[in-house]
Amino acid sequence: MKYFAVVFLAFFASAYGRNYCNCPRNYDPVCGNDNNQYSNECEMECKGVLLKHRGPCDSPRDVAPVCFCPFIYSPVCGSDGKTYSNGCEAECAGAKAVTTGECPKVCNCFKDYDPKCGTDGRTYANTCEAQCQGVGIIHSGRCNCLTTLDLNPVCSYNGRTYDNPSQAACEFAPIRKLGHC
Repeated sequence: MKYFAVVFLAFFASAYGRNYCNCPRNYDPVCGNDNNQYSNECEMECKGVLLKHRGPCDSPRDVAPVCFCPFIYSPVCGSDGKTYSNGCEAECAGAKAVTTGECPKVCNCFKDYDPKCGTDGRTYANTCEAQCQGVGIIHSGRCNCLTTLDLNPVCSYNGRTYDNPSQAACEFAPIRKLGHC
């Protein structure tokens, strides 16, 4: 007889699409991520719904989803162009982790060459490039660039031969090939 009752309940539950959970009957309202209100968290979980926030759904709140992410700094670039401390944080914000590492800074600067010395001691092509990197300007013109005294000639795309790669870098001259032009 017990077997018949179990089979009948299983059939009844599947026929009517109801989940039977052993939840307490306490009233501690929660709002599910389906925007429906449930009497308590157990009832919500029984329906396979995730928690949006505690309290009634119609309560005035702008609450982020409940996420429990590890405190591990392993940066990822999210699909929204923002850098997150780890993949869990990205997913919690509703973004997908696109690449590992921080997102590249995208600058829409003109390519005019008007060198500026930044507060970090680096020379930037123009004010916009420095500001894009979050660097202030010390003065117009190049910073004092330290080069090595090595003789390892390189040819730049500007057609000029430099004594070594560091000298070419001080002039913002991209290297075309090793050796003389």
